[in-house]
Amino acid sequence: MKNYYIRFANHGDISDIMSFINKYWKAGHILGTRRSFFEYEHLIDDRLNYALALDCDSNEILCLCGFLQSCKELSKGSVWDVIWKKKPEAPRGIGLEVIDYIRLNCGTPRDFFVGLNAGTIPIHLGRGYLVDTLRHYYRLNMHKENYYVANITQRHIPSYSTSIPIRLIQISEGGDPLQNIIEKTDQQQPYKDYWYVCKRFVNHPIYKYDLWALKHINGCTNSLLITRTVHSKLGNVLRIVDFIGLHSEMGYIGSEIDRIIFERDCEYADIYCYGVKEDYLFQMGFKLKIKEDNNVIPNYFEPFIQQNIDIFFASPLKNGFYIFKGDADQDRPNIL
Repeated sequence: MKNYYIRFANHGDISDIMSFINKYWKAGHILGTRRSFFEYEHLIDDRLNYALALDCDSNEILCLCGFLQSCKELSKGSVWDVIWKKKPEAPRGIGLEVIDYIRLNCGTPRDFFVGLNAGTIPIHLGRGYLVDTLRHYYRLNMHKENYYVANITQRHIPSYSTSIPIRLIQISEGGDPLQNIIEKTDQQQPYKDYWYVCKRFVNHPIYKYDLWALKHINGCTNSLLITRTVHSKLGNVLRIVDFIGLHSEMGYIGSEIDRIIFERDCEYADIYCYGVKEDYLFQMGFKLKIKEDNNVIPNYFEPFIQQNIDIFFASPLKNGFYIFKGDADQDRPNIL
């Protein structure tokens, strides 16, 4: 007989959840030490986006899993499950019950996972989910001869397409121009609405994101590119963390990416993604990071680790969906 029960968390559970994260997930983690950021991420109106498995006798947390939503109305979007952890002594199978509880009861039909621990891959395969890695593409700054963030042994900078002139116009805040672009993309999966873009990027309390409208020569804008410039002691890099709109338009912004990495003195631009046609990335002048490529394009900056990193994901959909680095918690601060 089970001696635990599962429910969604509430505001009164925050301190216990943060203590659990600090003890069992990672000591000093930002979600275990900074309450204001924890609430920004997971407290939506009066709902706390965590599911808990609690001991029936002590009410102590045995297992938990948080989730982030892709739009304001859960029924219209998807969730990304994050911080999935159980106590070492917790019953076997309790973790699976917790994530199934979220999927069945949170009000959305789809739950994605990005940044899987390799040990959990068999669980997701057993659920019938697609498990794969994000593709990692990058473009070096052609004006640099030496690289310090990246470790470059093979310096190859592909050409890019210039057949359709598209400019990147920076959007400094939320409003009609941003909302008009977002409203054109309601068929993209996971669906991301205007509320999500503002919460995730425009109003982020720690990171500064840059939002770029892709503007055609006739003034038409159909798509949105989102980047974050990472500043480190070794140098700067431009990280493309999301793209919402017509992915085919990515193929015609290579010259604009070059302009930005030159102006910001970045060593390179990179993008982790899945579902976007490779031709679009190649047309943009980006190179796919593969094992045979000996270059090192780091992913971790907090703290900095100069090594290549594979990002695993699990999806309930087999095709017709897109994942980017900015999804789930893959571009979240980890330390203060």
